[in-house]
Amino acid sequence: MPWYLTLTLFFLAPVYTIVVRDKLWPRIQDWWATRSRSATEVRIQKLESLLAEIESLPLLTPFEDMVMKGLTGIIIFLMMMPTFAALVYVTLFRPVELLPATLSELYRQVMILLILLVDVLIGAGMQTALDRFRRYRSLEYRQALGKDIDHLRAGLVPLA
Repeated sequence: MPWYLTLTLFFLAPVYTIVVRDKLWPRIQDWWATRSRSATEVRIQKLESLLAEIESLPLLTPFEDMVMKGLTGIIIFLMMMPTFAALVYVTLFRPVELLPATLSELYRQVMILLILLVDVLIGAGMQTALDRFRRYRSLEYRQALGKDIDHLRAGLVPLA
């Protein structure tokens, strides 16, 4: 390290102590604490409104829950099969080409990729909808939401 840089850092150490540690850092901590508190309060309000919303929904029986989990698995399986089939086809039966020879071949490859992507996104959307339906009607999820709310409330420090 050059001598002038060392000397500059040596003379800036007291400035750092006075300005940053003593003046600036407490303000940053106060801002962060209020920001964190307000974010926690907003999160608690969101969880409480979600819990109030789903309390009116009927609970699923264990059999219905198992059927919903099975349906979710079947949908995931059916939507992922074309992607796996295309991967196997490309891996085993297509020659290895980094760049397609013609523009029409590139167009065909891009279209196949987009069709597979849409298939996967549709499957993910269906799975998400079924899983949300099942989760909102689950007693365990409602109890977990209540525990999360209690945990967040316990973490709030009363303002002085």
